Amino acid sequence: MKKINAVFVFAFLLFWGCKSARFDESGIAVGEWTAGGEKVEKVLVGDSVSLFASVDSEKIPDETPAFFVVSWKAFGRSAILEKIPATVSEGKLFAEWKITDSAAFYEGNEYVIPQYSFVVEAAGETSEESDSIFVYGFIKNRDKDLDGNPLGANEPFTIYRTDGTEIHGLRDADGWIDLKWLPIGKYSLKKAATE
Repeated sequence: MKKINAVFVFAFLLFWGCKSARFDESGIAVGEWTAGGEKVEKVLVGDSVSLFASVDSEKIPDETPAFFVVSWKAFGRSAILEKIPATVSEGKLFAEWKITDSAAFYEGNEYVIPQYSFVVEAAGETSEESDSIFVYGFIKNRDKDLDGNPLGANEPFTIYRTDGTEIHGLRDADGWIDLKWLPIGKYSLKKAATE
């Protein structure tokens, strides 16, 4: 219970702190990417994050519809991933979002750690861009036999990237491969030969 209260208090203070932020010409001050009440600078595809912003209530009143516009940058390009609806309430905006990836990250044979950022659109105004977060991929795999029993407990494996890079390791006692913080791209799995 104390941990939940501490996370709530931190999130509230972070959210409330946006009120004292300086507004640009748009009347919007973007906040930070957070997860579990703490600022994040890197995340995995599939993680949930919170987006915060505050607005000048004299310029953008409560109940004004708004959007958090999330975009990515990689390969010298950028694109919008998603527009997340929000509504101004007490001069604040808040949204929860699950990190997604883009089909563009899997084109060709490149590997990328894309940067995501957001802007806020409200009342015909667009905020400055938020700080970026870095987005990574992961591999979680467990093979099973025809009866559903796990295979490969403590067996070696090799993950291959199309650029020739190899990642070697051992499956855990339950047969799982669990790799995190990988650049996003194409990977293939092959069992390593055992002696």
